[in-house]
Amino acid sequence: MVMCLASMLCLVAAGEGAQAAERAVLFHVPGINSLPAAAEVQAVLKDVDGVLKVRTDPMAHTATILFDDKAAPLGRIRKILKQAKFPVRGRVKFLPLAVFET
Repeated sequence: MVMCLASMLCLVAAGEGAQAAERAVLFHVPGINSLPAAAEVQAVLKDVDGVLKVRTDPMAHTATILFDDKAAPLGRIRKILKQAKFPVRGRVKFLPLAVFET
C-alpha cells in the first residue's frame, strides 16, 4: 500500500511541473558591479523569450527576474548570463511574484 501511495504521489508531482508558470528569482551575479554592467544584463535578458521583467542592483550584485518557466527555463537563463560573461554564483532564491507588483 505504501508503494502504491508513493507511486501516486510521484505521478502527481510529475504532473505539476508540466504547466507553465510565472516565477520570480533572485540571482547573485558578481559581475553586476556598476550601472553599465547592470544595464548590459538587462539588455541581454530583455530579448529572451519568456523573460518578462528584469531588475538589477549593482550595489547588491543581483538580478531579480520574472519569467515564464516553460518559455524560458531557469537553466537557459543561467546559461545566457554565463555566455554574456555574467555567471550566476551560489543558490538561486525563488521569490513571491508580488516583488514585481511595486
